Amino acid sequence: MPVISTINSELHLLEHCCLGTVQVQDIINAFDAAIEMPGFERSMSVLWDLRDAKIDAKPDEMQALVTHVGLKREYRGTGYRLAVVAGDAMLIMLADIFKALSSPLSFQVRIFRDIDEARSWISTTN
Repeated sequence: MPVISTINSELHLLEHCCLGTVQVQDIINAFDAAIEMPGFERSMSVLWDLRDAKIDAKPDEMQALVTHVGLKREYRGTGYRLAVVAGDAMLIMLADIFKALSSPLSFQVRIFRDIDEARSWISTTN
């Protein structure tokens, strides 16, 4: 299982931990499954931990991911924070592409190398 998702209701946080080689479809599947998880609430902040993963994605697949997220706004909610944690330069580049493509959507995206900094940013209010 390349993506393990958990919900921390107390922190109003959805966490996805990615392991090994992850395809864009794995990310889409985790996104969709999370909406159905017990404890999920619309507009929960989300942390994607990519430190132990390799993302196999082409530019058109990244656009398909962003389009999918946009189409699910009614179920996912808006106004949340999305933190991506990655250490590898290629993953950071892919996260930057996702951030740029998702800029018209109504959530904030930031990319981090340190998971504690990501959690700190998620827990602060605007």
